[in-house]
Amino acid sequence: MSAKQIGKLFALGAILAVGVGWGPLASATPAGTEITNDALLNFSVGGVAQDQISTADEAQDGTSRFRVDRRLDVLVTRVDEMAVSVSPGAQGVVLTFDVTNQSNDDIDILLGLSRNETEDVFEVGSSAIDPPASVTGVCTSNAEGECASSLDAEGATYRLPGVEAGDTVRILVQFNIPSGAVNGEFDAWSLVAAVTDPDDDNALVVADSRGEVDFPDVVQNVFADQAGDLRYDFVNDEASTESDESRSGQHSATSQFVIAAAVMTIAKTSRVVWDPVNGFGFGFVAGNAPPFNDEATDVNPRRIPGAVIEYTVTVSNAEDAATATGVEVSDGPPDLTSPVIADTLFAADDGGAALPNIYINACTAAEFAVDGDVTVADGFVADLDDCAGDTSGSVIFYVVID
Repeated sequence: MSAKQIGKLFALGAILAVGVGWGPLASATPAGTEITNDALLNFSVGGVAQDQISTADEAQDGTSRFRVDRRLDVLVTRVDEMAVSVSPGAQGVVLTFDVTNQSNDDIDILLGLSRNETEDVFEVGSSAIDPPASVTGVCTSNAEGECASSLDAEGATYRLPGVEAGDTVRILVQFNIPSGAVNGEFDAWSLVAAVTDPDDDNALVVADSRGEVDFPDVVQNVFADQAGDLRYDFVNDEASTESDESRSGQHSATSQFVIAAAVMTIAKTSRVVWDPVNGFGFGFVAGNAPPFNDEATDVNPRRIPGAVIEYTVTVSNAEDAATATGVEVSDGPPDLTSPVIADTLFAADDGGAALPNIYINACTAAEFAVDGDVTVADGFVADLDDCAGDTSGSVIFYVVID
């Protein structure tokens, strides 16, 4: 073979690698299509034209026709561009995937789910949640991103029927999140799609024809799928932690949840601010309004009958935690105490100031405010609004020791 011929072969190989590689085909010839290509022979004998001979003639020896084999190729891609943020205990949350039939035949597709416990796909989590989220259903999506049609379950797998060659179907996988999930944890899941054989009662295609001899008149199966994330053992109908190899008859992609929880804490302190013997402490002077400051004084009230006790309840949300909504603090006077009666117990002309029932510093507020609608007497519920991450709010109220 000449150098020129060898060069042409290399060029042809490059064209094949680029032009008809293992990627999806824009307009693939359907499987089973018969392709014919007959060669014709024309000749003369003694100057007289003879009858034309074709390879289509039964008397001739030649392969002039064949059937296109079945290129089986399913592709799964995740639609979620970032980890889906969910709250502990959330129900019906969704991971979204696209499933594309890149085959040259219409097929049914089986879908399975393998939990990808070790892969933090978006690198946002601290650790995998335990126990994991529970799968509650799989459905196709409509144009609004809502569940359009639930898929039939076959054991732990789901059948996506009648996917035409070249079509993409959006899949919504629905989950419930355990209530014990902790802020910053993740839960990653791989959706695995496997091809079934439409000519064999939609049985799972478990092997391709790579080890078989080529039969021109037989439509043979050829796996052309890419390597994915995790496999699913469709034969035994169970999740698998094995890697999804190329040309395995299935493909997979992974998406995940990240837990966005409020990390709330509550603390309560008390101090005596006045007693009928020593008077006011903590730098409080007549006519000032509570809450009192912490300046040291030479007045040290004690917790004797008639003394006024200041209770402070503080709630805090941790840094980087999710916003806690509708935050409320419930409290009230303990036994053997009574509420301070505003404008009666410590009037300014008696050397003190009137003490309202309750002060509220909401998480969204810059300072304390008096809530005139809330009284301490029979217990109260104080509204602290919403507490975002790294914020806090407080409630102060006063009682008299009986």
